[in-house]
Amino acid sequence: MEPIEFIRALRRRPRGGHGDRDLPILLVSDLTGLAREPEPRAVVSGAGDDVAGLVGKIARELHRSRTGERPLRFQLTTKALRVISFTPSPDGHDPEGEARRHLAAPGRTEFAPPEQGGGSALAKWQDFQTYGFATFSGSAILGAIATAGRVTSTLVYGVIAVVSGVAALAQLVFRVRDAPWYPRYRWFTRQPYLEAEGASLVGFTVSVAREAQETDRARLVVAALLEDLARAYRRPWWRRVGWARVTYPMVVLEDAHDPAGSGFLALVEQVRNRRGGHDPLLVVARASLGPPSGDAYTGFRSRMAWGRRADGDHFVELHPAGTHARPSPPGRTRRPWLAHPLLTWITGLALLAATVTVVALDRDLRCAQTWIRKEGGQCVGVINASGLTPDGFVHPNLREIVDSIDRRNVTVADQRSFVTFGVLGEFTLAGEHRRDSRLAGAFGELVGLWHLQMTVEKPSVRLLLVNAGDNFAHGERAAKLVADYARTDPTFAGVVGLGRSVEGVKRAVGVLDAAKIPMVITSATASDVGGTSRYAFRVAATNEREGALLARYVRRRLLAEVAAPKAVVVSDKGPGEVYSGDLARVVSEEFAKETGGSKPLHVDYTDPGQLTRAAGAACDAAPDVYFFTGRGPELPTFLNRLGTTTCGSPKGRLVVAGDDASKELADNPKLGQDTGMTLVYATFGERTAVPGAPEFVKIAEDLFRDRKMPLSVRPSGSNAAIGFAGGTLLHHAASQAKTPDAPVALGDVLYYLSTVREDRPLYSATGMLAYASGEPHDGVDKLVTVVNLENAERVHCGRARSQTKLEADELCLDLPGSSETATAGR
Repeated sequence: MEPIEFIRALRRRPRGGHGDRDLPILLVSDLTGLAREPEPRAVVSGAGDDVAGLVGKIARELHRSRTGERPLRFQLTTKALRVISFTPSPDGHDPEGEARRHLAAPGRTEFAPPEQGGGSALAKWQDFQTYGFATFSGSAILGAIATAGRVTSTLVYGVIAVVSGVAALAQLVFRVRDAPWYPRYRWFTRQPYLEAEGASLVGFTVSVAREAQETDRARLVVAALLEDLARAYRRPWWRRVGWARVTYPMVVLEDAHDPAGSGFLALVEQVRNRRGGHDPLLVVARASLGPPSGDAYTGFRSRMAWGRRADGDHFVELHPAGTHARPSPPGRTRRPWLAHPLLTWITGLALLAATVTVVALDRDLRCAQTWIRKEGGQCVGVINASGLTPDGFVHPNLREIVDSIDRRNVTVADQRSFVTFGVLGEFTLAGEHRRDSRLAGAFGELVGLWHLQMTVEKPSVRLLLVNAGDNFAHGERAAKLVADYARTDPTFAGVVGLGRSVEGVKRAVGVLDAAKIPMVITSATASDVGGTSRYAFRVAATNEREGALLARYVRRRLLAEVAAPKAVVVSDKGPGEVYSGDLARVVSEEFAKETGGSKPLHVDYTDPGQLTRAAGAACDAAPDVYFFTGRGPELPTFLNRLGTTTCGSPKGRLVVAGDDASKELADNPKLGQDTGMTLVYATFGERTAVPGAPEFVKIAEDLFRDRKMPLSVRPSGSNAAIGFAGGTLLHHAASQAKTPDAPVALGDVLYYLSTVREDRPLYSATGMLAYASGEPHDGVDKLVTVVNLENAERVHCGRARSQTKLEADELCLDLPGSSETATAGR
């Protein structure tokens, strides 16, 4: 065998299962052909250099080798060359500061290799293959795991992107890898080749400058070179590039007898004796050889095929075979296909595609349950019938209260006696809705019902969330699904919720009425929402009662001195909206009664973008009062537009709003004060009117004490009170209809709901709950409050507690929904 073929065999790295072989120092008499052998290789001469300079040349040449992978890095070698090149100033004032600046200074020593790799396009591409693909595939794997674990994969990718960006910025701006404190450089204070004081690299450098001999410094540099190579060729399971390096690096030393060359060979032998571990460097040096004595390299090969280096085998002389056979051309060892850099990219793309597919189909798959259907991109129906509510099924601001309800449901399900309520609401609101009364109302209603869950027993209550979608757009579908569910659950007692006067709620009531399921309607106040159903019982006062009180208060209290007051009613005529138009109708009719037939002017809008036009048209009429019956979040916009109209000063203008604006105005009592407007609004569940009622906003804050709750995302206190009252009413009927070990009869629940009358009322957070015989079940003496923000006046109409005697107020007499025994108060 020719020496060059034996060298090729030695450089061919064993497969991973066989481990790595230790390599000798080969002495040859002829270097012909070695300069054309596969890279990585370095052909160097020590002439004119010391050992450190020779090591710098070797590192530079190996770094520049093109192997198809990212270049070999020599961070320890570079830093070692910096360490031994440090010389403190003669005065010795601050040697550690000088050493720190010397170690961290940009650039490189005169014989050191580049610290950050080659600047060529190829080198940058290879770096990207290694780091970019690895980061991408790792991100894809984490995202896939997160998606499989029902964690929001978008959040995972966001965190990965932020962390990667910060790391890249630190690397580029602060050169983190060059910093003396970088963990890699702990090797210097722990290596056994040069004893020096100092617990850090800076202290170690100062100690080397003061005490180390030239031979010790050279040994340190050689040890750093071998350590860099050993680290580059490690094969942990997660490091692709280590498995892709299938050819050992080779150093071809042109003269083994010059001082630098012989010193380098001697130090390599010393370091290998001390370090004990494997290093992948094959050294081939030209030397003057004596006559051959047998096939020396054959014996070496037989002893070192797969094992450790034996004593006396550090140096091996290779003589020509004497056959003058032409050696075969150099070949290239193929890396394993699993270590190909594009495989990482392909894997990452596949995982990313799988993740995106799962994310896209996940809701569809989870929506495909017995009581859930996908409608308009939302999961509609009984969303927690199988246990916990899946991620993405409710608005993020409702997540915590829904989780609290789910946890309570688990506890209740283990009890012997419990009843189940369906809570029909809109839990997947589109957009941010930071100031949306729908979100505040849904949040408040759930807080009230959760509080009911936690406070009632015998029987306990399990709450099933029935999502009707954004704006109750799929209320009819949700009602059909909960009706189907009710037939399978013997504990089901009825539906509570239906909390807004919109078309979707009207259709849902029709479905539930046809299915003969008892309903407790919370805060839907329009008379034609549930008014004709014998199965529907309303908790809040109707628009007839609310609108009449507002008209009376404005005419008799605020405009009593005006002979013929003029009014404008601004209402929302958007698609599906029922509340605004119904309240506008009632206010218009009642104000006309109060003024002797003077009907207000009506100004309509269909979306918030038309409020500027609506405000201008209303202001042009120069009214004495503006009745705004739109939704609460639109009121501030209307006030701003009204304040900037050109029809006169806004000072002294009177603006009256419905109950939907109660949270907006309760959270912002000074709204409109800067322009001098007088704001009046109606509300239900006012705590000042119901002594001893729970403080639901405080209950929510205590429940979510770890989460800061700005005003815009707090639950509506009035909706919480109404939700609690609705749950109390349904629980009262269900507890009487429930018999041990028997299913709940929905007919019995309906009967006991109808027995809540004036002579046997219930009292809850919204005051008295009582219903007249026959339909509609709108209730009598429902508590409604008018609040004047200018003077803090409150007028309460309705019965709060049976033992409460309120001062009589003539505004409440003969108010729609009153009874002869009603207590009116102010």
